[in-house]
Amino acid sequence: MQISSFYGRLIIKHNIDVTAYPALEMMPAIKDNVCQRCFNTLDQQWQLPNGIRYCGLCLKFGRITTADTLVTIPEPNMFPSFSNWQWGGVLTRSQQRVVNEIKKHTHNHLVWAVTGAGKTEILFPIIAQALISNQRICIAAPRIDVILELVPRITVVFPTIPIAVLYGQNKEPYRYTQLVICTTHQLLHFRAAFDLLIIDEVDSFPFAGNQLLKNAPQTALKLTGRLIVMTATPTRKHLMTFKQRSYLPARFHGYPLPKIETKVVNKWRILIKNRQLPICLKSYFEQNNQGYQCLVFVPTIHDVTTVTAAIHQQFPDVKLEGVFAQDPERMNKVQLMRNREIQYLVTTTILERGVTLPDIDVIILGADHHNFNSRTLIQIAGRVGRKTSRPTGMVLAIMSTPSWQVLVAQMTIKWLNYQATKGDKDDL
Repeated sequence: MQISSFYGRLIIKHNIDVTAYPALEMMPAIKDNVCQRCFNTLDQQWQLPNGIRYCGLCLKFGRITTADTLVTIPEPNMFPSFSNWQWGGVLTRSQQRVVNEIKKHTHNHLVWAVTGAGKTEILFPIIAQALISNQRICIAAPRIDVILELVPRITVVFPTIPIAVLYGQNKEPYRYTQLVICTTHQLLHFRAAFDLLIIDEVDSFPFAGNQLLKNAPQTALKLTGRLIVMTATPTRKHLMTFKQRSYLPARFHGYPLPKIETKVVNKWRILIKNRQLPICLKSYFEQNNQGYQCLVFVPTIHDVTTVTAAIHQQFPDVKLEGVFAQDPERMNKVQLMRNREIQYLVTTTILERGVTLPDIDVIILGADHHNFNSRTLIQIAGRVGRKTSRPTGMVLAIMSTPSWQVLVAQMTIKWLNYQATKGDKDDL
């Protein structure tokens, strides 16, 4: 194992010759009944037959016990000098304001930017400044889809900077790099590694409210490190926690967020069970002569199967797939959608964010289901109108009964659009 593999990295000392790495720092894997990887207290039932105790919360990342030792080498920031990055774009006035607000201090910072505001573009000068300062940077997000969309965009702008891309299904071996892009779960493998940690979609499952990951950001950061979080739908806790905040209420192209149109169909599940479609849904398929792609969101995994079957029954020639979080073909199916090899994708809320598709429409079937809260609905609506090629589009919520959460989402979008009109006129 190369010595750089230990830099800022937390590794279980299994079959490691510590004499070969004099700089190694060692610590008990479990101290005072607290796991030193995820910093959760051990449950009484987490015990092996021989009496040795282990952490059951972070078990899937490799079992650590009271008999284990964790090793690391403090982050040395051993990187070549950086002076140039390649981006031909221009930030809007509001985007530049946010960049300036982030740069003028070194504290933690929240960026509240509506869907389609250009969050990634805002990151470019922030990342460049950190690279020039010889800092180590991590961009993390809760969902793999967000990571896979970020990587090519960052790579194009910083082509000379090696990037380690880390997520559960990635089989490539770990390598030491100045820039890391990973899922938030991967932060558990780092200890005081990063000078700058950026978490995109910070309010998203499976990061938000996850006891396992509660301490991961601060553990992965150096004591002098900085945390920047970004989201279109911050929680009250986020707004209270981050004293330094930036607000970006307008989309980069100046068009408003799409409104959510509603239709009440109280027996849509019975129709779907009988391989039929609600009239409004059937009409969309019949009238979509322009060939727009469409994401059809459904509440549950079971609904993915039944709705996909019903659409196939009524429109056997359409190019259609269904996808959910545990689907082994999930990434391939999303890529088919990106490549325009399919026109329709039936999905759970797993694609509520992180996937940017041009010329897209959205239908939310069962929008009154408890899996669709107002923040989720805002994110789903935000899939539409992301590109200048088609800055508008349709968002249709089909529900059994009128929904308070749908109404809150509609009112919030109306308020955000009003706030955007009060912003910098040069952006419009």
